[in-house]
Amino acid sequence: MIELIDSIGWMKVELGNVIEGRHDIENGRKIAEALNTDKGKFYEAKAYRHFGAIERRKHNWQKAFEENDKSLKKANEIADEQLKIEAIAAAHYARAFVFKGQNKYVEALSFLDQSISSFEELTDNDKKTVKVCMTKEAKARFLFYSKQEENDYHIVSNAKSLFEETLAVAEHNSLRLEMIRCYIGLAECNLHFTFNNSTEAQQYIEKAKSVKIKCDDDQKRIRDIENKLKNKQ
Repeated sequence: MIELIDSIGWMKVELGNVIEGRHDIENGRKIAEALNTDKGKFYEAKAYRHFGAIERRKHNWQKAFEENDKSLKKANEIADEQLKIEAIAAAHYARAFVFKGQNKYVEALSFLDQSISSFEELTDNDKKTVKVCMTKEAKARFLFYSKQEENDYHIVSNAKSLFEETLAVAEHNSLRLEMIRCYIGLAECNLHFTFNNSTEAQQYIEKAKSVKIKCDDDQKRIRDIENKLKNKQ
């Protein structure tokens, strides 16, 4: 169940084999459903989140919301309080990205705040640190993107401060994915015309490139920033 949903199926989706990956995730979901346990319901909720992400990437917004609704419904069926909190928080996190895809940042940020509040209720400190750090990085990114074309020093500055706060936690706990995304976010903030600090931006990009994680979206953001830096020279 876990391998089909978390590893095999989702890895295929990430590598572009969406049809086969979705099939594997669905097989994992069926196993989870047959278990009819809290753990099974947790992974059913996760499978629906994956389905929602697939639809979101295709810009099928309504279908993405429908899959997210299924995830949240299944999460609320979990009796174990900690598993339930985690599943609900993750559903809110996923929903925020659907709104972000539609450039509805007010709604997206609202769901991220709900996600952070829920993740902060986790009693497993290591898991809580990872999940809250992940969600705060997304919040900083959404804050910046919501005003990146505007002369809104307050919001851009808040985004920059949240990136710095989150980066400190990520570096302390060696959370490499959050580290690279905070470095990229801080580079973007420093390139914004409210700060216009190319030197700082370049330093953060070099740090991002030194983190040994390959994610297509992150690599694209790095290339975009490097192109902007070249145009400023």
